[in-house]
Amino acid sequence: MENKEIFARYKALIFEGKDYEFIKRELERESLTKDEGVQMLIELDEWIAHYQMALQERSKTIQQMILGGSLVLLGILIYSFSLSILKTQYIFAWGAILTGAWIFKEGYKAYKIPLEETAENINRDARRINRKL
Repeated sequence: MENKEIFARYKALIFEGKDYEFIKRELERESLTKDEGVQMLIELDEWIAHYQMALQERSKTIQQMILGGSLVLLGILIYSFSLSILKTQYIFAWGAILTGAWIFKEGYKAYKIPLEETAENINRDARRINRKL
């Protein structure tokens, strides 16, 4: 039971952004046997990798929101240009506006997912793939 508490504490440190070396130094201070420490470090290292992959997913959602916002802005610019200068209405500009808004909305929905949950999903998928192999 004590090892689970230690593991949970260090897993929380990972999600605070602590790196491998910091975790390793702090784990050496714990009263664990060498085998337990090595095993826990291996499991924590796996979680560090999942945390890094969750950060990459988070940056993808930010890029998706930027793309959606850019499409909305482009559509608004084209539509306003066509109304003011050309005295016409380009309907395809609404397509860019609506598509950009949808892309932004989907990116924001993915961005709101906590990093811990994203890392849990990545961990679950990795374990499922390992079982199949």
